[in-house]
Amino acid sequence: MARERPQDFGQKVTASIVPRRVPASSFQHAPSILARGGAEHMNFFTRNGQKNIQGNIQQWSETVTNSLEISKSKNQILALDGVRAIACLSVITYHINHLSDFSNIWRPYDTLGGILASIFYLGESGVILFFLLSGFLLFLPFAKVLLFENSSWPSISRFYLRRIFRIVPAYYLALSLMILFFHPGLLHHSSWQEVLRLLTFRMEFSDSQQINGVFWTLAVEFQFYLLLPIICWILALLIRRGCTNWRMLKLIGCLLAIMVWGVFTRYYYSVYLPGVSGAYLKGIMLKLKPFIYGEEGKYFEVFAVGMLLSVLYVYTQNTQLTENWQANIRRFSWVAFTAGLLLLPVVSMYHFYHVRNLDFSYANIFNVSDSAIHSLEKTWIMWEALLYAVSYGLCIAALLFGSRKLQYPFEIPILRWVGLISFSLYMWHLPFIFIFLHYVLPSLNSQGIGHAITYLAFYIWALFVIVPISLAFYRWIEMPGIRVGELIVRRFEYFNKKRTSMIVKDNQ
Repeated sequence: MARERPQDFGQKVTASIVPRRVPASSFQHAPSILARGGAEHMNFFTRNGQKNIQGNIQQWSETVTNSLEISKSKNQILALDGVRAIACLSVITYHINHLSDFSNIWRPYDTLGGILASIFYLGESGVILFFLLSGFLLFLPFAKVLLFENSSWPSISRFYLRRIFRIVPAYYLALSLMILFFHPGLLHHSSWQEVLRLLTFRMEFSDSQQINGVFWTLAVEFQFYLLLPIICWILALLIRRGCTNWRMLKLIGCLLAIMVWGVFTRYYYSVYLPGVSGAYLKGIMLKLKPFIYGEEGKYFEVFAVGMLLSVLYVYTQNTQLTENWQANIRRFSWVAFTAGLLLLPVVSMYHFYHVRNLDFSYANIFNVSDSAIHSLEKTWIMWEALLYAVSYGLCIAALLFGSRKLQYPFEIPILRWVGLISFSLYMWHLPFIFIFLHYVLPSLNSQGIGHAITYLAFYIWALFVIVPISLAFYRWIEMPGIRVGELIVRRFEYFNKKRTSMIVKDNQ
């Protein structure tokens, strides 16, 4: 093996210590490499910061939602909380616009014209959306039993107890506070009959105007609670035989019959009976009016639309549909949602009686002759509730059967929060609107504040006064009442099971 010479060894050492010559072109991209590295470094921290912020917001949002929810159901439809919020906010917006008009804060018909202004009164139909949601949600367990043989019948006692404690504690306390602070005259013995009607959910529209204009809708809702198990028992007698598809067809037919009954009672008591000359028959039917129709109707046609949606939803959730059917349903959901949204303003523009109350000429808005107005009003009285129910029903059907893209906007946390406190917000918004009109509005007018600022102040009042008060009432009154109801239901079911097991043991 050849021995390495000293000079060769020195050259190797020098080469290992002294760097080789690097071309100048290799340094040209150094600044861009450093800049790219810095940018990536900054993007890393920015992304991490955004993720942390989003995570904190999501955690806070979940904490708020959990503090407002009574219980979580496995089959809960979150989007319907958002729909309930829209119903409540629609009613509040309607009352603000309506009372702004009569208080000369802002007159939509003078500013926007008849057609656009009529859309601003669309919020009045939020009451119908509430009824539609009740028909859908409360009929769900009954629809499953009526369609499928292997389903067990819901507990009637559980149903009634949950409904009573859902409404009665909060309503009774709200009613008491409103009488004490706003309407103490109702404490006089001469008004006890009116108070008794309010306590027993028999108040009509005229009764509720003396204390809170929205209370008559609670009577309609509560009466539906009382009748629903009886209606379902009658439906079970009519459709209990046959396969699932045949049962569904019969059930749909029965619900259509309920819609017809609702429309017929509106026609009979609002259009036909006032023109009847026979005193005997008319007297009998007027005595039955509080039970059959009332002053504004029992809204059976609206509840029936919600129940029909419930039947379709239960059927699709418990039967295996082909992929083509599922794709067609999702495709149809966008069409249904669009059709429902387009139909709503059309129905609102058809709201002729409200236009008359504002002394606005029909001919100037809709170009119709005065001779046609009377017949159009009759038609409106008959079909108003059903047309609104169909419009909202198409939108809700789209949410139930549509894609996540359609449902997501209605599941936004802040919208769900409003939906969760909607009952308290619904009860308390009108009294505090009148407080604004009686105490805040005169102060604003005396300072010469313009109508636009006053109208904006109306909504600021709703946001920073009405909503927090309603939230507090829900958190400290409504929620404990519901929890007490759930506790009583569990205890009641426990004693029922215990009694049943003892009876079985005795028989053995």
